[in-house]
Amino acid sequence: MLDAANHLIKTTLREAHIDPKGVSGFLAACREAGSDLHAVLLVRDGKIAWEAAFAPYEVSDRRHVFSVSKSWTSTAVGFAVAEGRFSLHDKVVSFFPDECPESVSENLAAMEVRHLLTMGTGQEKEPPVFDNFDCNWAKAFLSQPVEHAPGSRFSYNSVATYMLSAIVQKTTGEDLIEYLTPRLFAPLGIEGVRWGKSPQGICCGGWGIHVTAEEIAKLGLLYLNGGVFGGKRVLPEEWVREATSAQIDNSPNVQKDWEQGYGYQIWRCQHGCFRFDGAYGQYM
Repeated sequence: MLDAANHLIKTTLREAHIDPKGVSGFLAACREAGSDLHAVLLVRDGKIAWEAAFAPYEVSDRRHVFSVSKSWTSTAVGFAVAEGRFSLHDKVVSFFPDECPESVSENLAAMEVRHLLTMGTGQEKEPPVFDNFDCNWAKAFLSQPVEHAPGSRFSYNSVATYMLSAIVQKTTGEDLIEYLTPRLFAPLGIEGVRWGKSPQGICCGGWGIHVTAEEIAKLGLLYLNGGVFGGKRVLPEEWVREATSAQIDNSPNVQKDWEQGYGYQIWRCQHGCFRFDGAYGQYM
């Protein structure tokens, strides 16, 4: 699957049995829609069948991919749960005794790790950490009202993903990059990942990762192949199955591909597909 330089092996559209007219049609549709394409990789059977970059960008550029970060964070949670560091049913407040408000509401007390994963925190609004970037982000999250029972409704919340990052760091003693390096990055042949951090020194989780298009494809292949990469088991199969399944109802939403159910920081799509999804069109 990987060459000597740890890149995905390349093939051709012909060898991959892909009609070039389909690729041409895709590019034409993107131009017609006014899409500002930076880089595109088309992978089939674990090989890059076609790739393109559009000036001034390069396929090898390491870019901030916004909420695609969430799927990397979810993967770290999968490893941590498999190692027994914590469980999906652990209460969120149990990890943050010093950041909890004086009065913990019934709904906040009931919030579990799995509710962070599925955007089912019960909060109607995200904590305003972007308005006061220097605040304690975990404290801001726990101080935000939890109007609804956790798990009862979907509400997109990037700071909930930050809380997952904080839980991984609290229970392992390593930030997400340190923790994922031997477990994920090394097996996938990924080096040089950067991730923005909070004022508390915790990877943002819900955003902030800088990776290449090929590295996103590698993580996608890992999930597509049930947690196996290059013939070796990397991620537990059960985690992959749960993470890519609909865990919470997210309808109605902006359009059909946003209301097919949400997994563990992974979106479900029409036609039985799943995707990683970041702002401004960052997709796997």
